[in-house]
Amino acid sequence: MAHPAGGLSGVTALPPRIELWNVLLSSAAIIALPASGQTSNDRADDANWALIGPSFSYHQQRSHANRPYNEKNFGLGLAWQRKIDGSAWEQSREVYVARDSFNQTSLFIDTTLSRAIAASGNLSFHTGGKAGIAYKNADWDGPRTWRPYVAAVICFRQERGINAKISYAYHKNSSTNRVNGVFVLQFAHAL
Repeated sequence: MAHPAGGLSGVTALPPRIELWNVLLSSAAIIALPASGQTSNDRADDANWALIGPSFSYHQQRSHANRPYNEKNFGLGLAWQRKIDGSAWEQSREVYVARDSFNQTSLFIDTTLSRAIAASGNLSFHTGGKAGIAYKNADWDGPRTWRPYVAAVICFRQERGINAKISYAYHKNSSTNRVNGVFVLQFAHAL
């Protein structure tokens, strides 16, 4: 069954499950592209992949429409990370599918720019920010739409092994005028 695409009248899209898979596969191709000006040989020396696993969230506003938010955001995804010109800066491109705050399967595509501020052996501590877009519900029963987001980020990274990322996205609820920022703790395994 076709449904309206992004609120454009008269435009229909693929069925939701097919559309989600199409976007996911397209997104995976995008994160695999090298940054401009880099050859695949340059990229292979300082880039790595990570498998994104579960995440947990904490909403400042504890419920929406008298229902508590889902804060166990189980999902799976892929991240491509690389150091920028051998500096302390690092870029990460991610695509993952997870259960969102409304307990619906959603697609998240983002890029993170962070700077290592401390390191010891294989472990480094980064701060930075991320920007992305999510294909998710805007309400408990609402339609899926594309929603942009930005967040401050703190990362604990290893070259290989378990990594953790804590992010905070500020959001002000337009109907209640209350702050409803969300903290997210996300785990990944560097391959």
